[in-house]
Amino acid sequence: MSDYPVPEAELYSLIQLFYSGQYEEIVNSDLSSDFDFSSDVHLEFAKSLQRRAKAIIDGSSNDQLMSTYESEIALSLNSSDDTLIAEFAKAWKGLTIDDENIDDCSAKGAYYFFDELCGSDNTATLKTWICLLSAHLKMGHLEEANVCLDKIKSMEQSANLKLENWQRAIVINEIALNSIQGTPIDDLVKQIKQFDCEYTRDLSEKESLFDQVVKSF
Repeated sequence: MSDYPVPEAELYSLIQLFYSGQYEEIVNSDLSSDFDFSSDVHLEFAKSLQRRAKAIIDGSSNDQLMSTYESEIALSLNSSDDTLIAEFAKAWKGLTIDDENIDDCSAKGAYYFFDELCGSDNTATLKTWICLLSAHLKMGHLEEANVCLDKIKSMEQSANLKLENWQRAIVINEIALNSIQGTPIDDLVKQIKQFDCEYTRDLSEKESLFDQVVKSF
């Protein structure tokens, strides 16, 4: 199994913020002073990502994220860092789509990508394990998903890791896993409501709508 090179931390951090829903933080970032990009390709994609985050805040969709990035690096695919970041973006997109394959992205592709990352001590992190957990859930691999969740919890405890932006992702995935398996989720739902994010706002809206429907009968 080959080890992936570590992607540029500056751009990687922005991509993580985007996929964890931290759009306002991206929009409020000063790309020229807060980050030190190693290439114009990375800087141009960061600017495009910032514009996309603003569009989402304004109510637009993010369907063009992949095409935006691929157009920015079209002339630089000979760079291993750029190729890796493109693969990261495709893998993350594969975790978010329902169709089998869109723009060469799929849950299966995401699974293979993050499984290889988690298979090496050089690239396995709490974040890559969370992504692998999501991929297993998308593919219905419940036994493997439980193994991932146990691994994530052991990593949190052993290293005393507190990643606020990713903590809700762990809880959301655990809610999904427990729901599929028919195990209780009440405590997890109470826990997720403590976070202010798109998921909890959507959950609150659905609960409010349900209460209104119940009152009408």
